[in-house]
Order: sequence, then structure tokens, then C-alpha cells
Amino acid sequence: MLRSLSSCCAGICGSAGSPAATASTCGEGGGTAFPRPQPKQLQQLQPSGDQDPELLLPDEEEEAGPRWLHPGNAQLPPLVEAPCRLSFKGGRKLKAVVKPPNPDELWEWCAERGQEEADPSWAHVWPCAAALAGHLAACPELVAGLRVAELGSGLGVAGLSAALAGAAEVTLLDREPLALHCAMSSAQLNGLPVAAVGQPGVPQGTVRASVFDWSSRPNLGEPVDVVLASEVLYDSATCPELAACAAALLRGGCCRLLLTDPQRERVPGCRECFQKTLEGLGAVVTQQSLAAPNLGQGLETVEPVVLMEALWE
Repeated sequence: MLRSLSSCCAGICGSAGSPAATASTCGEGGGTAFPRPQPKQLQQLQPSGDQDPELLLPDEEEEAGPRWLHPGNAQLPPLVEAPCRLSFKGGRKLKAVVKPPNPDELWEWCAERGQEEADPSWAHVWPCAAALAGHLAACPELVAGLRVAELGSGLGVAGLSAALAGAAEVTLLDREPLALHCAMSSAQLNGLPVAAVGQPGVPQGTVRASVFDWSSRPNLGEPVDVVLASEVLYDSATCPELAACAAALLRGGCCRLLLTDPQRERVPGCRECFQKTLEGLGAVVTQQSLAAPNLGQGLETVEPVVLMEALWE
């Protein structure tokens, strides 16, 4: 069960090219509440490559705070652009993420449409995602020149960081189309090229996205060198399935999985179960503590994080 998303996410968020179709949410604001704007206060942001990076300094972004992009309608939830601060070698930066204001507002939007069972957690950039993004910024050699996939990507902060760190290309995989719409919009907002899955002849650092259910193990075509994942170990019954999916996405030879998980597990025993399954699939698995960086206003995080690395040689 695989559905490719183009750069404009047509068919998910309205007509391609409209302001609503290009606005999206890619940050992790958690429970931060932003004042509801009046229509005349809305700033319709179009991703553009002609902005001077020197005008987008972290301090100025933090002072400005989140900006409203869209008040919400039948196709899109309310969306804001959250300024972000994460620097990469070569002067590249993750400058902003597009996202719903917080999970509560996203759930209210879903409930108004009869989707009370919807999972709004993707509206938040969790500490594990921030920590993995920071790790890739500090150690770009983990992904430089390689094909990368992010499982359960949500807003795609780790995957976008891989692209900014020099990955050859990145594919974001999640079951939530709106989350992927936000992530692709954030990619464009941060100056990254975007393309549909399977589109040939793309430049380095291209970001793709596909609706993905890891239980069905769909085929993405060419395998990847690195799989990223964060905050995905929440059910011990699905850990073997998730491990098998990650291994199936990877090419043979030297390849790795980088997964971040809260030091205090959401469900005790999940991490051990996941590690044992990976080892049964031939991986050498190590764990280490990671510090989650402060990405900026509304994106702060303090929760201790564990990095699990599985390496196949």
C-alpha cells in the first residue's frame, strides 16, 4: 500500500499551486498555543528560493515567533510556520518548519470532521526527532552521499536534516498524508529540491514522500543505505514487524538503521524486543544517550533520548 506524493501534494490538500496547497506544517510545537488570527492578519507564505539566508538569522527568527500560514478549511488544518535553528556544515540551516499549532488544535479540526479516532501526535516535533536531527547535523558522515528513508516521519524533521547534511536523496514515509504534505512544504521552505517517488534525474538532496504502512512492506524500488526512525516503539507486538520492514528497505552490504527513543520508554520492553529482532536479522546493535537540541521557540525539548544504531556489514 504505497501512494507517492508530488511536491505540491495535489489530491490531498486542494488544488495544486493555491496558497492552501503550498502552506504546511513541519515543526514540533508541542502544546504551545498561538493566538487565532483574523483573516486580515494571515500571512500566506509561498516557498521561495530567493530569500537571502543572511536575513534569516536564528535570533531574528526566534524573536519573530511562529507565523500563521492558514486558518484551516475543509482540506487543511490550521497551520503555522515555526522558526527553527539547526545549523549544518557548509552554512546550511533548518530555518523553519510548517505544522499545526499543536496536537490539540489538530484533534479539534479532525473531530469537527467526524474523525475523533485520528492520531494528532504528528503535529508535535518530539524530543526524539529533534535529537536525531541534531545528531545528523553533528555527524553528517552518517548520511552524506547516501540514500535515506525515514520511517514514521511525521513532520520529517530528521529526514530534512539528513538532506541538509548531504544525503543523496531522502524519502519520507508515514501513514498520515497531511503530515507528509507539511514535511514536503517544509522541504521547499528550507530550499531543498522535491520530487515524486520514482522520478528520475533529480539533484542531490532531493526529498520525496510516500504514504506508507510498514505492516504491508511496500516496495520503494531501489533500496536505501540508511533508515531513520524516531518515537516509533510504542507497541511490543509490532516491534518485530517494524524491524523486518526497516531491514527490507535497506540494501545489502554496509547499511544502518538510526532510531531514537525516549530514555524512559513509552512501553517498557519495546526497545529490548526491537533490538533482539534486529540482532536476529544479522545486525550489530549499539545504544548511546543523546542530547536533544533546543530548536527554537515552541520547539524546546528536555526529555533524555537513547540512540539505537543497527549496522549490517
